[in-house]
Amino acid sequence: MAKLRIATAQFPVAASIARNLRDMRRLIAEAKEQRADVVHFSETCLGGYAGVEFKSWDRYDWSALKTADTDLLQLALEMRIGLVYGTNHRVADDDVRNALVYVSAEGKRAGRYDKRFCTGGDLKYYRSGRRFVTFEIKGFTCAYKDFFLKEKFEIKRENKIDESFQNSYEKTVDWVIEMNQILNIQ
Repeated sequence: MAKLRIATAQFPVAASIARNLRDMRRLIAEAKEQRADVVHFSETCLGGYAGVEFKSWDRYDWSALKTADTDLLQLALEMRIGLVYGTNHRVADDDVRNALVYVSAEGKRAGRYDKRFCTGGDLKYYRSGRRFVTFEIKGFTCAYKDFFLKEKFEIKRENKIDESFQNSYEKTVDWVIEMNQILNIQ
């Protein structure tokens, strides 16, 4: 019987990409100590949430975000742990997506989901994604889901999804890491 150990990790997200990366590194190490297979972080945890941590893309440090993203790929490989984390993804100068990324324990970017059901506040800064995305972790079929996805149960059943990763953000969150669940597949 296969098992998938998921650590859910949250921290107070900041406008500082370097600070967010430092906090993520700490929680990844803690999750690894608890023998997690994958660590699941919140929406936009790496790059900060537009409209909350910052109000404009004008001086956003895309270079720092790219470097931090590369650092996470390397860390996943070194620690042999999967990562699901939120970030800002620039498709074009006027097209930024609120994205969730899956990085495999081999340090490979294996999936990206652009939030499809953006709120009115989100749409001031982000464009909506257009596709449903699945990925595999240790033989489990996983998906990303939006909080507002009304069809989530039908989609999960139709696509034979074993686990879905919620895309959410809470500004007032404190430090949290918990072993979310252990899935069994026969």
